[in-house]
Amino acid sequence: MSNNVNDAFATPQSNVSGATMGSNNGGITNGIIQQLKKTRPWVLFMAILGFIGTAFMAIGTAGIFMGGGAMLQMAAGPGAAAMPAGATMGVGIVYLLMTLFYFFASLYLYKYAGSIKRVVATGSTQDLELALKSQASFWKLVGVLTLLMFILMIVGMGAAIIMPMMMGAPG
Repeated sequence: MSNNVNDAFATPQSNVSGATMGSNNGGITNGIIQQLKKTRPWVLFMAILGFIGTAFMAIGTAGIFMGGGAMLQMAAGPGAAAMPAGATMGVGIVYLLMTLFYFFASLYLYKYAGSIKRVVATGSTQDLELALKSQASFWKLVGVLTLLMFILMIVGMGAAIIMPMMMGAPG
């Protein structure tokens, strides 16, 4: 058999131009490595700020829960003091959920920064795949949270319109 270019049974050949990190890098070019190097400090910076913000939110959440618990203990009866305490506990639950979301978003960014460091060091496509997986997890979480916030804003606007109408209606 001849080595014809149009031979359907010939072994596939690849000519990856610009590959600089070794023969098994799967086409990770020096340009890709340079862009990842530029991205990593900012990703790490945002992850660290996220963890710091998470810590502050956790402290605030604990304060909200302690304040709500103190309001429940000081309530003289089932009247006016119990409702603000219940509302305070509701706000505490919302803050707790936000704290968890911030923690996981920061964790995904931190993992992404670590994966970028490994890609730069090894030039491995497996490390690049892990980096992109961490980045995809971060954006998926951010997308879900954004959608959730839009839904909550629509529900809140509806409640802001309907509640006064219901309260002002003559009985």
